[in-house]
Amino acid sequence: MLSKTATMLLGLINQKPVNAYEIIKELNYMNVKWWFNIADSTVYATIKTLEKRDFISGTIEKEGNMPDKTIYTITAKGKTELLSTLKRSILKFDYDTNIFSITAFVL
Repeated sequence: MLSKTATMLLGLINQKPVNAYEIIKELNYMNVKWWFNIADSTVYATIKTLEKRDFISGTIEKEGNMPDKTIYTITAKGKTELLSTLKRSILKFDYDTNIFSITAFVL
């Protein structure tokens, strides 16, 4: 089962290919930090973990004189793990409202 942070990030990457900076912007835009404390450094670390586990893959893109950026997409293995985690989170009776909120957020 994925961690709460990994579930949230994998859910965002599942919606569309995105880079880490765009994920952070999206989390800030949606005020996620108000109900789930997640640091920018945690986003970057979790992305590295997801990539090591082959749940996402990164492609480096270059735009003019801008620095390279890595665009992440979810893999088939990542989709399977995300769906499995979401199902278990919904079926699990738990007083942890964050996991329910994250599941609702991803869906």
